[in-house]
Amino acid sequence: MRELEMTLMVSNTGTMAHIPLSQPTPNTTDLQNLMQDYWHWKTQNFPQFTSEVGINDDTAGHLDSYSLAHLEQSKVKCEQLLSRAEKIDTTSLSPDDLVNLKIFKYDMTTFLENSMGRALVVVMGRALIVLVMGRASAVVVMGRASAVVVMGRALVVVMGRALIVLVMGRASAVVVMGRALVVVVMGRALVKYIKYFAPVTYTTGPQKDLKNLAEIYMTLNDYHDYQKLLSRYGEFPRQAEEILELLNGNMKNGLMPSNWSMVGVLEKFDSLGGPDEDSVFYKPFIHLPQNISAEDQVTLREQAREKIKKDLFPFLKKLRDFIERDYMPATRPEIGVSSLEGGHDYYQACLRFHTSTNLTPQEVHNLGLAEVDRIEKLVQKTAAEIGMEGKTFSEISQALREDPDQGFSNKEDVLSTYRNAVYNAIMPLMPQLFTTVPQENVTVEGDDDPNASFAMYRTASIDGSRLGSFVLNTHNYAMHKRYEVTALSLHETVPGHHLHRLYTQRNPSMPNFRKFVDYTRSTASPSKFPFHVAFTEGWGLYSEFLGEELGLYQDPYQRLGRYSYELIRASRLVVDTGMHALGWSHERASAFLKDHTAATEEGIQIQIKRYITWPGQACSYKIGEMKIKELRHKAQIALGELFSLPEFHGVLILCTGPLNIVEECVDNYIERQSLVTKKIPELEKEEGTMKSDINAENEIVDETDGAASVFGVRNAVILTSSLLCSLLQHLLR
Repeated sequence: MRELEMTLMVSNTGTMAHIPLSQPTPNTTDLQNLMQDYWHWKTQNFPQFTSEVGINDDTAGHLDSYSLAHLEQSKVKCEQLLSRAEKIDTTSLSPDDLVNLKIFKYDMTTFLENSMGRALVVVMGRALIVLVMGRASAVVVMGRASAVVVMGRALVVVMGRALIVLVMGRASAVVVMGRALVVVVMGRALVKYIKYFAPVTYTTGPQKDLKNLAEIYMTLNDYHDYQKLLSRYGEFPRQAEEILELLNGNMKNGLMPSNWSMVGVLEKFDSLGGPDEDSVFYKPFIHLPQNISAEDQVTLREQAREKIKKDLFPFLKKLRDFIERDYMPATRPEIGVSSLEGGHDYYQACLRFHTSTNLTPQEVHNLGLAEVDRIEKLVQKTAAEIGMEGKTFSEISQALREDPDQGFSNKEDVLSTYRNAVYNAIMPLMPQLFTTVPQENVTVEGDDDPNASFAMYRTASIDGSRLGSFVLNTHNYAMHKRYEVTALSLHETVPGHHLHRLYTQRNPSMPNFRKFVDYTRSTASPSKFPFHVAFTEGWGLYSEFLGEELGLYQDPYQRLGRYSYELIRASRLVVDTGMHALGWSHERASAFLKDHTAATEEGIQIQIKRYITWPGQACSYKIGEMKIKELRHKAQIALGELFSLPEFHGVLILCTGPLNIVEECVDNYIERQSLVTKKIPELEKEEGTMKSDINAENEIVDETDGAASVFGVRNAVILTSSLLCSLLQHLLR
């Protein structure tokens, strides 16, 4: 590691005032420029994500593109960015920049490999040719092929004397000669897992995204902001046609979502209709800011009614009717993606994307079964404290669900109970876990949409104008139970998702592409930029565990609620892999959750529908949490008394990314702390020698007009700065 040149200025009180580091190296500047260029491109080309971040620029007048042409352009751009990244010399990068570069390259590679196929397969009679294109230059030739030549983007395939196929740029060719069949696919057709993406399900689609833009994510402060919203309304016909093209592609390719994934979709579309002025899209125009003149207010309302009537309603109806008439009848009855052509490979890619590991479905499944068994033993031990010794877990769960004292009386009772837990019980304890605690608050809100997630965290905006929010599904308040409150609050707020997001967003050394994760079109995974859900959700589950160490589970019911939540995450490993890879039925998956968690029947059905629609994502929680615990144990064993839990948590959060890179960060932390143990005795010995010299000098100065005290303080300051400089230099080697 490069040793940084530094000067240390210390005040007379001994506090560190300033540490100017050396100027950035050309490689550091190259990396900073690369990350800035990527962030600029990302925010300009994915405008709905940009609005969710809280950026209010010209992109706020546009909607995302769903076209394959846009995907191809994104692929080309990311190949260019990755090429730049690979040319950066890492030897002079700081530890933080090295992590940033590694995660950047991981993100680019993941997107490229999953979004656009990079393999070309040509089959001719008994001959097989596999060409790996793009960045890879490998060429494998098998069978009777006599020549394969790859020249830039031009491809020449010569088979014996009979056939020549030339594919230049985006051209494609299908040639049949006798019994020989050659299929060459280039350009747009080189899609990979994006072909499995269903752009409309109960979790995603314009029926949700447009509503959220109008109600939550648009910045509406003046006349020009409202014009941007109107411009977005005007772009919806284009976006709707692109979505229709993808829906037709699903049907044509036979790659349809499960019918369970479409439950509630038509009702959601219908809820957006009605008279223009009663629409959710008109609501932003009812109470306009006072800085907009009366005349302009009239104009805006007229334009809004026109856009809603002309651009929104007709194309929402067109989508809705197509889905009802053509798409839903074609959905598959099977729940697992393994029922699709190439589904096993697709599911493995989903697992890899969400867990950042190469674990197979069977390995994940087995881990889940082992964790369920371990946690259920803790449940049995705790249940004995409330007179349920010897009961099966199913009996314990049923007793908890049916206990009237564990229910809520109404929606407000749910929200007030959670708010009390977050603000009064949990937040005051955070200094025990972190060296510094960001002060930005989190709101606790309800969502009455029956298809809303059981609970979720919605991140704050980049400028802080929109606070982070803990959102609970309050459509049916009876499905919430008091024994869940502590665990769920820890997961979604502090020290879970809210605190995690604040730490990353307020860290000046972390680039924006790592601070703000793009969850739009989440079910397009793995054909997306990674959102490192294994760490983020693993951290959330680990936060529930931290509640035990903080003493927050104050009665057996709360502890059983915590174990129930951990069991849900462990059971997901079993159920997700069971449904998508091992042939489990909906009934078997539901029964497993009923037997091994304390979730209500309605809660179980919400969970199952989500697993069906978002393959592999549910496995990220437990995989990530187990890795975090493993790394903590590793650090504690290696460092002993030198281990600091708040410092360790800081290392983890600031290294948010794929789990292998998180482990590298922890290994580096252990190495740095171990160096401190080795170097401090040497420095103390050196300090002792310096103190002896100083004492001798002070004895001389004592004889001169009382100036000794001032001289002594100055030498103490010099000594402190020397010691700190030496220590910092050792740590930076």
